[in-house]
Amino acid sequence: MKKIYLFIVLAVIAIAILAFIGTGSNKPKPDGNRPIPNKTIQVFFGNTQKNPNAIDCGAVFPVERIVSDNSGYDELLKQLFSGPTPQEADLGYTSFFSTQTADILVSVKTDGETAYVDLKDVRTLIPNASTSCGSSEFLSEIKSTLGQDGKIKKVILAINSDPAPFYEWLQIGCAPENNNCDASPFE
Repeated sequence: MKKIYLFIVLAVIAIAILAFIGTGSNKPKPDGNRPIPNKTIQVFFGNTQKNPNAIDCGAVFPVERIVSDNSGYDELLKQLFSGPTPQEADLGYTSFFSTQTADILVSVKTDGETAYVDLKDVRTLIPNASTSCGSSEFLSEIKSTLGQDGKIKKVILAINSDPAPFYEWLQIGCAPENNNCDASPFE
């Protein structure tokens, strides 16, 4: 009798486990499509609580975002360029990026360890990024966000496929660090 009782209990547990697994996120939706798997990424912003008085202008701190599993560098930048959410802002996260800059990305291409980021003309949208402290934060947010996987070591930026106006705006100028403003990778 005890063996039958034990068998019934184990069978009920097995059925419950199979039923629970069957209701998981990989179960097809009613429309027949499987849900898109997600992954967690990090987007980097300044933070007034973690870096009071902007002691280190280039100090940026990660926040987590959920994106589709097949997202690439373009999605990382779209998340960054949308700026901190209201909840993140309540935690002290700040940025030049906001809902007003959410659509500034034209394209992002990679070649080895270098990312080439082409932007719409942002100079009037975020004029304070051209200060020495502002440019440090601006560039740190982009470089840290793109470099989080360890594959991207260098970022070259352009406005409308031309790096020269971007680096002139930030008062850096064309130099070996930005490939002397070579526009050919943006073509």
